[in-house]
Formats: sequence, C-alpha cells, structure tokens
Amino acid sequence: MNTYPALAKPLALLTLLGLVLSSYLLWAGPYQLRWRATAAEVNRPMPGTTCVFTLHSSLPGRSRFKQHQRKSGLG
Repeated sequence: MNTYPALAKPLALLTLLGLVLSSYLLWAGPYQLRWRATAAEVNRPMPGTTCVFTLHSSLPGRSRFKQHQRKSGLG
C-alpha cells in the first residue's frame, strides 16, 4: 500500500522527464550536432573564428565592442 498516493503520479512524471532529458543530453543532442560529419570536418575551424570581439570601454559608464583580428594561418 502506498503511503503517499498523491505523490505517485507527479513522481512518475518527474522520473519520466528526467529519463527523457538525460537521454537527450547524453545521446540525441551530441548526435544532432555531429550527424554525418567526419572527424576532419568537426575539428576544422568555423568561418569567422578569426574575428574576436572584446568589450572595449572608451568612456566611463559606456562600452562598445571592438573587433580584433586573431593571427592565424588561415587565408
């Protein structure tokens, strides 16, 4: 006999949600990010990775983004 029958359904739903979320984080999410990609494609740099945006403060209380070019062997 269940001593807390009101908690049985929410506990079952919470357990199911945990199983679905953990299966997505451990299997489906990484699979969707890498599907049909070779190891060389995964390891190469993405377009635009040579641009680095840093927060540059020119005036007190105001900030703007300043673009810096990262030195790399690409093109």
